[in-house]
Amino acid sequence: MVCLTAEGEPGIGKTRHLLAIEELTRARGFIPIGITADEEIRGPFLLARSIFASPAVLELAEGTPAERAVQRVADALASGDDAGLDSLAPDRKLLRVFDLAALALRALAAERPVVILIDDLQWADEDSLRMLRYVVRVDASSPILLVLAMRPAGTAFVDEAVTLLADMERMGLLRPPWRW
Repeated sequence: MVCLTAEGEPGIGKTRHLLAIEELTRARGFIPIGITADEEIRGPFLLARSIFASPAVLELAEGTPAERAVQRVADALASGDDAGLDSLAPDRKLLRVFDLAALALRALAAERPVVILIDDLQWADEDSLRMLRYVVRVDASSPILLVLAMRPAGTAFVDEAVTLLADMERMGLLRPPWRW
């Protein structure tokens, strides 16, 4: 796993760069998963739900061993509908969802390399950011490229985003940011 970041103020071209990276990685055999955090719509695991419900993920998983893993994490994120979740304490439920997400991303990356492009990271929900931190820690060797675009002033106030970036930097997975 490798992470690239693009930092800068609104309107300077971060989204345009993400689209260019999406095109380049697709041409090199990656499956690009492009999602955007929303400033106004918030909710637990909203960004994670967008990842696992994306057409690119569903298309890649269809008919492969990854299909069941993706369905299990999507069900768990949407409604907690996983047979193993009912009897677990809340902290264990959260860890189980993280495990399911890591398994699904590992299964997808085993099919084809994956690039996850997240725009407006500063508005991402904390649960999804924690999930990404967990995936980074348990699947650092998977062929996954994580590309994050953010506004530095906004990101500084999102503890989970700062922690995700710091963890990735400590692990040697974060490449120097592009700053405009």
